[in-house]
Amino acid sequence: MGKGSAASAQVVPAADSPQSYRSSSPSKSTTTNRTKNSHVASVLHAIAKADEDNRHEIPFDDVPPELLCPDRLDLRVWSLLVSNKTCATIENYVTERESKFVEDAMAQLAEEQRQADLPRKKAKKASDDKRGVSASMAATTDARWLARQEAYALQRAKVEADARAGALERSHSEVGLKAVRMGGASKLGDIGLSRIAKCAPRLEVLDISGAIDIHDVGLREVALHCVHLRYLDLSGCSSLTGPGLAAIGERCNQLKHVSLRGCSRAVNGWALAALSKGSGEAIEYLDMSHCQLLSDHDLMTVGKDCTSLTYLDVSHCKQIGDQGVVEVSNHCSRLEVLKLARTEFPNKLTDVAILSIAEGCGKTLKELDLNGCELVTDVGVSWLAHQAGATLEKILLRNCDRITNAGCRALADHCHVLQKVDIRGARRCTDVGIRVLGAALGEQLQHLDIGQMHLLTDGVDRGFGFEGILALARDARALRVLRLDGCFQVSKRSLAALAKGLTTLQEIGLAGCPRLHAKEFGDLCKASKDSLEKISLACCGDCVSDDLVVNMARGAPRLKQLSLRDCERFGQRGCKALATNCLRLTRLDLTGCAGLTDEAVNEFSTVRWKPPGLRHLLLAHCRGVGDIGLAWLVEGSGSNDIVTLNLTKCSCTSAALKSSRDYFPHSEMKRDPGFFGFWPKPRWEHRLQIQAFGRDRRGIVKTQASYRGYCGRRYTKGLRAWKALEKATLVLQKRWRGSKGRARYRYFRAKFIRETHAATVIESGVRGSFARGKARRLRKVDQWRRACRAAILVQAAYRSLVARRYATLRLKEAQILREKRLGASIEIQRIYRGLRGRQRFRFFEAERQRKLMRRFRACQKIQMWRRCLLAKWRTDLLREHFERRQALERATAIHIQAKIRTFCTRRVYRIMRRKYDARMRIALFCQCACRLRKSQIVVYVAAAEGRHRKEVNAVCCIQRMYRCRAARDEYAKRKQAYMEYLAARLDATITIQAHSRTWAALVIFRQLKAEKDEYDARMAEVTRWASSTIQALYRGHCGRIRAVAVRDEKRARWKEMFDEDSRRPFFYNQITGEIRWRRPQDLLELMPRPLCGNCEYFEASLECSVCQEFFCAECHQTVHFGGKRAKHPFRALYDAFGKRVDYGDGDFDLGSMWPSEIIQDDIAGILLRIAPHRDPAEKIGLWERYDDDEYQKSYYYNPVSGEGTYDKPQAVREHEQLTALQRAQQQSQEHGLEYDDYYQGHARPMTGVSFAGLSPTRPTTGISWAPSSPNRPRTGLSQKSIESHHSNTTVLSRKEGVDYSPMNTPTASEYSRAGTPASPDLRGWTPPAAPRELEAEQGGL
Repeated sequence: MGKGSAASAQVVPAADSPQSYRSSSPSKSTTTNRTKNSHVASVLHAIAKADEDNRHEIPFDDVPPELLCPDRLDLRVWSLLVSNKTCATIENYVTERESKFVEDAMAQLAEEQRQADLPRKKAKKASDDKRGVSASMAATTDARWLARQEAYALQRAKVEADARAGALERSHSEVGLKAVRMGGASKLGDIGLSRIAKCAPRLEVLDISGAIDIHDVGLREVALHCVHLRYLDLSGCSSLTGPGLAAIGERCNQLKHVSLRGCSRAVNGWALAALSKGSGEAIEYLDMSHCQLLSDHDLMTVGKDCTSLTYLDVSHCKQIGDQGVVEVSNHCSRLEVLKLARTEFPNKLTDVAILSIAEGCGKTLKELDLNGCELVTDVGVSWLAHQAGATLEKILLRNCDRITNAGCRALADHCHVLQKVDIRGARRCTDVGIRVLGAALGEQLQHLDIGQMHLLTDGVDRGFGFEGILALARDARALRVLRLDGCFQVSKRSLAALAKGLTTLQEIGLAGCPRLHAKEFGDLCKASKDSLEKISLACCGDCVSDDLVVNMARGAPRLKQLSLRDCERFGQRGCKALATNCLRLTRLDLTGCAGLTDEAVNEFSTVRWKPPGLRHLLLAHCRGVGDIGLAWLVEGSGSNDIVTLNLTKCSCTSAALKSSRDYFPHSEMKRDPGFFGFWPKPRWEHRLQIQAFGRDRRGIVKTQASYRGYCGRRYTKGLRAWKALEKATLVLQKRWRGSKGRARYRYFRAKFIRETHAATVIESGVRGSFARGKARRLRKVDQWRRACRAAILVQAAYRSLVARRYATLRLKEAQILREKRLGASIEIQRIYRGLRGRQRFRFFEAERQRKLMRRFRACQKIQMWRRCLLAKWRTDLLREHFERRQALERATAIHIQAKIRTFCTRRVYRIMRRKYDARMRIALFCQCACRLRKSQIVVYVAAAEGRHRKEVNAVCCIQRMYRCRAARDEYAKRKQAYMEYLAARLDATITIQAHSRTWAALVIFRQLKAEKDEYDARMAEVTRWASSTIQALYRGHCGRIRAVAVRDEKRARWKEMFDEDSRRPFFYNQITGEIRWRRPQDLLELMPRPLCGNCEYFEASLECSVCQEFFCAECHQTVHFGGKRAKHPFRALYDAFGKRVDYGDGDFDLGSMWPSEIIQDDIAGILLRIAPHRDPAEKIGLWERYDDDEYQKSYYYNPVSGEGTYDKPQAVREHEQLTALQRAQQQSQEHGLEYDDYYQGHARPMTGVSFAGLSPTRPTTGISWAPSSPNRPRTGLSQKSIESHHSNTTVLSRKEGVDYSPMNTPTASEYSRAGTPASPDLRGWTPPAAPRELEAEQGGL
């Protein structure tokens, strides 16, 4: 949320507020509360609007479709949203793209076939035309043509099927999915991975690192379908166990890049063996770092099979030792990068492994990481430098503390292409080693880490050249990264030399260097002004001040990361300089800067940082930074991009942190004991990129919409102009056509009239002649019609005569036909009856035959059943015999197989045993050679050390003799001077004693008078303190009364209201506008405290669930002492601080939340933590101490007053002070440091000791030691020894009759407390004497 939501942040509800404000807003209410409800509705509307703006931090539910179309998908930024649904969408896109490719290929094939068929069709048509046969007739009658067509159709179908299969295969390689990178997709499962594998058979790159939900099932699907894989990244897939990796090794034989970082369960022996056996010859990159179960045997398997390896990372694999590394180096001769860093078991890698690496892959090795290998010495480094010096570019030897100048010299002499050297923690290296490295590698050395080298200094001029950092600054001018952390001897001379020599530095580390100077460090920053991006000045102490930071900020304007941890002199001026000059800062560590205040932090709030802005600001342990500074920081323009804000042990409160939560949308608020502030959410960079994409997408859509609107408006405007022009053109054309038409009309009308008149005259003559000819024709037709009618009448008469004759003949023929039909019917009836009788006879005969057939079939079925039973019995006998025979054969085969397996196993074992013995002999020979070489080196080193030791012993002997002689001379001189001093002192003492007796009485009188005046002043001070205390108590009482009234008035601002939509009450604060469903704590405090339902006198403190009553503690113990009532659940009404506990609204059984037994104990007190349930660890007066072993705390309980606290009570502290004083007095008496009776034996007391009570402003019991004043006799009593305010204050009194002369000073045995003899044991001290008694004693003295 940006600044636009600051107004809404003030009305954000609590955690128990409604989830949906729209549904719960009180829109319906009574008329009397209409104004209040309208205000509440407006507040809830603002809350709902703010919640709607911040509902989704990521503006997408799934990956946008436009990112899923390419054939190489890179969704590492979007992997937060990748799920099985995303994989289904990818599958649909890939299938659609491949289908379109296949359809295009088939359409192209169809067009080619059509073009190829055209000549054949033309030849056929020409042949048919030549024979005179149509195409339809030839297609139905030519058998040969039909056969050829069928064969051609079958051939064409086969070609199309082959072409479709080939097109589908080509679609996989041309438009199919080839690369998928989804690192960090924690929502991806086996279903989604199987979809990807099935739709991408030509997949070459697969990155699913961090997919914790991927199991071996999904990986087997990948191995089954994606056999062309070349790149596989499974880093962090913790659910894999091995079978999936084995399937990958068996199927994917083209793998070149495999990353198994952190897959401890998957990297086991048999799975790794299957992977290396199947894909070992092709694998070039293998990362198995942080696999805790990887052993030497597994690494030996990888080394034997993966002979093409160029990159191998087995860092932080604690079980890897020399044996596995030796095997890898012997077989993998093309290794370029080898990482063996470790943090556990640093003694498992020694020089033996380094020697093997140098011999096996020294010709190709470019980078070697040996961080944390403590047993690596100069011998291994020298051998490595000799063998791999021509190619080695990076070597990391951090915390290898056995590396000395010899190792540095070997690297400098033989490794001429080194670009990065890390020897941090090599405490035996000195200026000589650094000088050699700088002189030999100055041209190409870019990264040098020499931190924690305590022997490194600025260097000196040896005549032949400089040493140390001066030599490095002169020679290594190409350095980009220089780390000198912990080199505490670096001073301004080194800084000046570095400023002159290094001008391309990008990073410099000077943490723990307390001798820096502002001017020289500023010059160093200015020298690399255009490239310096990272500086570390942590723990540099007082040398880092505002002046140094100002010079640094002016000299490094491109600075991105700065660490000023524990620099207490850094303050507001430095912050202002950083905010003014270093606008590219992304990380600023100010932890432990005690000089920072709210005003200093305000300097960062007004800065507009350059992209990407200030991301990480660490202000831990800055006590001066409080709520005001946090408010300025979050409200300023410079805090919009902060994702990490550490305010641990600052003065900021939780309320201020909660109110600032909305200003950090990409961070999570944490209030742990180890962190207090805002911590970035997981993968916040990807979240920012997704949000930026969403904003860009919305901007593009808006821009496109605006452009379309602009184009539409422009098109509409043009269309309107064209319409207007067209309309004007039409009007002009219409008028022009009208004028031309009217002229042509007049012309043609006149012409028509003339022609019509001439045609009328001609037609009248023609029609007359035509009419006369027609009349003649009509007369002839009429005559012909009359002749036709006469002929018709004659014909009708003749036809009637012929018809009468024909009818008579037909009547006779009908009579003869009837007679014939009668005779025929009689004959037919006779034949039918005979036929009917024969049919009935055949029916009865067939029925008899059917009965006979049924009987015959029944007999056949009975015989068949009998035969079946006999056959089954015989079959069972044969089956049993066959099974016995088969079992005998199986047992025989098993016995033979066991014999054969035993024989084969023994033979294989003998072969493997011989191989193992041969390998052991070779290994023993190598080990003997290495041990021999190592023993020779040890002998040489021991001889050299022996010679050096003898030389040192000789030098020490000479020096010792010289010092003894010088000491004897010095002793003689000092002894003579001391004797002279004693003589002078004795003379002075005699003179002083002679003068002191004369004024001793006057001194004692003045002392007593001063003590009396001091006592009067003390009494006046006590009187003033008492009056001030009474006034303070009265003001506190009045203030508490007023504070309670104000608090109750503030609590009363909570109002209970009713929501008509949800049908439940809610609570509204009229001051803050806060809304809650549950009753607030303020209203709970205003509720009247119930009385005990049993005694009806004391306030109730417990509530019983079954009895539904309130009880005080004693009544509850009495009522629920035994029986079933002892098992009744109960809860406390108030916590340990007397506040009402919120258990929710509603009925007791349904809406209440019962606390656990431990919480009830904490609320009701610690009654179960003290006696008689537990024995106290110690009794201190009235207080008892109980130790809590779980939390390492002590609890103090007073059984008399019933008080309990985790803080140490005042009486306990006083007792501890008294005990410490007694112990100190006893020790002082044992060592003779108190009073000494030696004054009677001509000596002076060593110290003057007195006991004095504490200040009256702290009414506590205590004892303090006060030295005697040097300007008065040592009486052993100070002026502050007479104090009395509290009854337990310790006061010393002087016994009467004591001679206070300087020659007879009283000893400690002559002093006592009032009425108590002096004793070294102080436990018997009594209260002080009253003032009157003290005055009497002083008057007597």
